[in-house]
Amino acid sequence: MKLSSLTLQELLTISFLSVAIGVVFWGWTYAYYLFKPFLKALGVGYLSAGLWIFSCLFLSFIIRKPFVAILSSCIAALVEGMASSWGPGVVLYGLIQGIGAECLFLCFGYKKWNLGVLTLAGTSSCVLSYFYDFFLKNFQTLGITANLLQLFSFVISAFFLATLPTYFIGYKLKSTGLLNNFLIGKES
Repeated sequence: MKLSSLTLQELLTISFLSVAIGVVFWGWTYAYYLFKPFLKALGVGYLSAGLWIFSCLFLSFIIRKPFVAILSSCIAALVEGMASSWGPGVVLYGLIQGIGAECLFLCFGYKKWNLGVLTLAGTSSCVLSYFYDFFLKNFQTLGITANLLQLFSFVISAFFLATLPTYFIGYKLKSTGLLNNFLIGKES
């Protein structure tokens, strides 16, 4: 499968929803900055960062085709970057997080979409994103315990702020019939 396997309706849905999610991400930036000093002091600074994994999981869960995680994550990150002080460089985070999820969906052939696979995809996104931060923010100076605690807090945050909402919102929308034109709507 390739990017050209996406239909116009799917591309428009990815674009529209990714922009909307990017605006949510921008709003979440304020909550992130509010809680970050307290969480960082406790050694769990990433406990509020899991929401940024949402776009690559949610749109992939609905459309269930290759490259959706990367595309949606990059678009949402670009919108957030343009609206926030982080700037367009945040798109690299979107790319990294999208690749993390995409790799897991690829491992399952874009055929298995249960809560376990979503959790693994979210975890993979967190690990790749944290690995990037590890070098970018010089986390080598932290001990192994501090790094593992940070990574664990990111994974837990992604589970509650991205994976579970993806799963429940996706199936709730499916039950309304709104997603009948997408692969999630065609599953029995």
